[in-house]
Amino acid sequence: MPAVATADTTRAAPAGGTGPGTGGGTGGGIGGGAGPGIGPGSGEGRGPGAGGEGGVIRPPELRDLAFPFETPPKELRGASLDVTFWVQVDGRVERYEVQPVITDRDYARKFDEVIRAFRFSPARAPDGSRIAGTTRVTFTLPGKRSS
Repeated sequence: MPAVATADTTRAAPAGGTGPGTGGGTGGGIGGGAGPGIGPGSGEGRGPGAGGEGGVIRPPELRDLAFPFETPPKELRGASLDVTFWVQVDGRVERYEVQPVITDRDYARKFDEVIRAFRFSPARAPDGSRIAGTTRVTFTLPGKRSS
């Protein structure tokens, strides 16, 4: 039975408002801007900020799934592994975190080699530009859970 992967795209975050502010903050502008700027800004709210109505950041998407582990260690057979990926602008894995932690050293090393070789379509900002992002994939390993 091959490994199964599902993507959790709930980590996409709404993007900021409009106008010449940049950065996060509070204040008198529309949105989260501080000072006279409009948008999520701090400081004076000055700068070349672009207008727009915000949007949603699209998270990275796994391009291909090649999970060549047909025989995981006994304690991981049938287990689900939640892997959070930090994906660079070019779609390469910057780092990842897996839960539960894999304690079998040999399997953890093989897992690391495969996971770091994954490639993603990078996250996209509301304007369509490529940005770094995170996404979570759940892998269900082959085999039956031992009781």
